[in-house]
Amino acid sequence: MPQKKPAKDQELSMDTMMDSMTNVVGVLLLILILVQIQISTAVETIETTLKNITAKDIKQLSSRIAEQNKNLKDVNVAEINEEYKKAMGDVDEAQLRVNIYTEQAEKKSSGLLDVKELIAKKSEKKYEKDLEAEIFSDLNEERQRLDALLAKTPKPKIPAGVDIVVPAGMPMPKDPNIVKVFCKHNRLYYMRTDIYEKTFNAMFEQQKSSMVYSNYVDPKNKRTTVWYDHNKAFKWLQGAVTNMANADTNLQFRTWQRKDQEWMWVDLIPAPNGGLGMDIFEERNNQFRKDLIQVKKNYKNVLWFYVYKDSLEVYLKAREVAQTVGVTSGWEFYRWGGMSARVTQARVNRLVERKKPVVRVAGRKKNSAIQIAGPKKTLD
Repeated sequence: MPQKKPAKDQELSMDTMMDSMTNVVGVLLLILILVQIQISTAVETIETTLKNITAKDIKQLSSRIAEQNKNLKDVNVAEINEEYKKAMGDVDEAQLRVNIYTEQAEKKSSGLLDVKELIAKKSEKKYEKDLEAEIFSDLNEERQRLDALLAKTPKPKIPAGVDIVVPAGMPMPKDPNIVKVFCKHNRLYYMRTDIYEKTFNAMFEQQKSSMVYSNYVDPKNKRTTVWYDHNKAFKWLQGAVTNMANADTNLQFRTWQRKDQEWMWVDLIPAPNGGLGMDIFEERNNQFRKDLIQVKKNYKNVLWFYVYKDSLEVYLKAREVAQTVGVTSGWEFYRWGGMSARVTQARVNRLVERKKPVVRVAGRKKNSAIQIAGPKKTLD
């Protein structure tokens, strides 16, 4: 006889069965929720798309359905049955009827298939339209941003154009005498630095005996060189510069003590109201033209213009006059505000020794352990 199962085993079987049923119910509920979500999403998509279908689209769809229904009336069912019988001889009569019915049902429901196709087409067009609208919006925002930046950007002021005529080239004479003309403040200044050097040397010649510092004998050529006291020479030069400034109002004469140098220098700076201005060119026989006629008498004289950044206009006028007279001339842009003249007779002692420039010492080359073979002379 079969033995009766203990009560404990029956309780375990009931618990297992209840757990299984709970799992099954949970799975079914989960499937039901997912199906409901999918159906809700599909219905929402169809409703949104159907709102965009116009009366014109419905009219076109109705005409297509009417045309298909008309074609269905002309279907010969008997002929279709015969074709199925020939193609499917092993299928019974009931199966054939089912197949024919299915085919006719699909043909009659082709209108529904067209509705699905129309919905998909409308959805695709809506996506493309939204994408184009988004791109247009981004481009419009970028254009507005660039317009705002352009409105804030100050427009540069373009200076008026200047007609420049290229002068005819003239050969430079051998060993030329350079006549310096400084163009600054839109005026012309004769910078005869050689004349000023001779003038200061002549003035120093009269006072140098009281300023001797030492007599230096060069060991190489045994020549004696006289050195003058730096402080005394500088004090004398200050007085000489003041006297020269009172005599010549076209230039400003300045000097200062360069303690690390052994020569005395005088800076020649054009005075704002000195020199020859633009107004002289209104007359044909002006002072600058007369000066150039005197310069031309010596064929070795060459007129050289030093053009400061504010005086291109006066240079062009002066160059035109020089070309008319026939004086050889040249020019260069000059970035300094003046020139210097050296008092060659006043060689003085240095009060401060110059600092030697720092020279970078090359380090010792290390022998590399890496050896690179040279190129092969023959092919293997």
